[in-house]
Amino acid sequence: MKKKVLFRSLFGLLSGVALGQLVAIVISALKGDGAFYAVIPEFVNDFGGEQSAVIVQTVLLGVAGGIVGAASVIWELDRWSLTKQTGAHFCLFAIPFTIVAYVLYWIPRSVGGVAASIVVLVMIYAAIWCGAYFSTKKKIQEINDQLHGE
Repeated sequence: MKKKVLFRSLFGLLSGVALGQLVAIVISALKGDGAFYAVIPEFVNDFGGEQSAVIVQTVLLGVAGGIVGAASVIWELDRWSLTKQTGAHFCLFAIPFTIVAYVLYWIPRSVGGVAASIVVLVMIYAAIWCGAYFSTKKKIQEINDQLHGE
């Protein structure tokens, strides 16, 4: 299990950094002025330069990605209910993501901005939970059908 957590942390770290690049590309494309914005300009101001801001952003996204990657093993804890798995994974995803998104200016720096971000995450996790619930329910029904020779 420790090896799996370590591997998934590393994969998550790399995924977090890749996500940062994807966000930078999308933001740059949406701005539409032909420039590439490696980080949001307000974040550059916080660190006094683009290079420092990019380094800090990369580290933050890597750490958050590593946490989320490691948290993925929660889905394999069969002794936990689906609700408990979803709740624990939600907390291990939402807390680092919200903090990083706030620090990087990806969400508005206001109570409303943070609340809206959390509402969106809750909606995403509700959809994930419903999908996992109905998928598991279907698998159980198929197993029961096989056991009863139907």
